[in-house]
Amino acid sequence: MLPLVLGFQYNVAIDPFDSCYTPLGEYHIWSMVFYFIMYQISMYSLWKFGNKLPPLYAVLCLIFTMIGFVLNFILLKQISEHDKDSLLGLDSEEVIIALPTIILSFLIGFWLIIKMIILEHQKSTERTFKNEFLNKCNVFLSQRFSVSVWALLFLFPV
Repeated sequence: MLPLVLGFQYNVAIDPFDSCYTPLGEYHIWSMVFYFIMYQISMYSLWKFGNKLPPLYAVLCLIFTMIGFVLNFILLKQISEHDKDSLLGLDSEEVIIALPTIILSFLIGFWLIIKMIILEHQKSTERTFKNEFLNKCNVFLSQRFSVSVWALLFLFPV
């Protein structure tokens, strides 16, 4: 949506030589760098501390991990389908190095999300609240459907 507001055409190819799209456009590189840094910090925090994180920080880490997970998937798709011969300065050796790194980051992000969902499920089944409404919500969410379905449904809109 932002490229449309700023006047960048989404349907015009970025690379004028062969009408291809570059994997990382110059207009969006700083937002990609920001999300990459936040993704790495989030993955480290989730890996190191797990469910010992404060709830708000854990949710923010999960959100940035989900965003990074999606961006890694998009970047993997763009790099794997792009005509690498037309890019100046991008050898096939660099792509060979980049693809496993992106795939590994993608898999680690997926594993961390699943790990946090399982840890929170184990923690929530034993948890009781003094507040009656919160306790009913916890029992409803833990017994109605699978916890992984609820976690992904609640994380998806963010």
